[in-house]
Amino acid sequence: MAAFPELRPTQRSLSMGQAPIKEYRALNGAIVRRNFGNQRFGYQLSLAFENINEQALSIIWDHYHDNQSMKGFSIPDAIFSGYGAKYAADTSQSFISRANRMGSIIWYYAEPPQIESVSTSYSTVQVSLIGELRYTP
Repeated sequence: MAAFPELRPTQRSLSMGQAPIKEYRALNGAIVRRNFGNQRFGYQLSLAFENINEQALSIIWDHYHDNQSMKGFSIPDAIFSGYGAKYAADTSQSFISRANRMGSIIWYYAEPPQIESVSTSYSTVQVSLIGELRYTP
């Protein structure tokens, strides 16, 4: 499986996904909630790469065009760099270690990267990704 380019974003936003719960409402107004699994789905990751040079822009551009298939890709550690473990009492409990353990998630592009030219040879790129659970038969 391919991996997203190892570029460190200047901004990132992660939505932790939804639980597979279905809600039913009876005629009398009572609600029944049914859980259909124990793992979340529909993760959303938004990345911003501000003032990157043409070489880094080309890497993102090529990755987008090479990964249009249904295979998906993984996220490297560089995406979550900056969430250090120095404030956590136990490094295994830090956010970056938890994010890197999301190995059952396959990432896909939610939309094409949005590219804004800042100045000659520098651009700002917005990337939106969707993470779904990996199916293993």
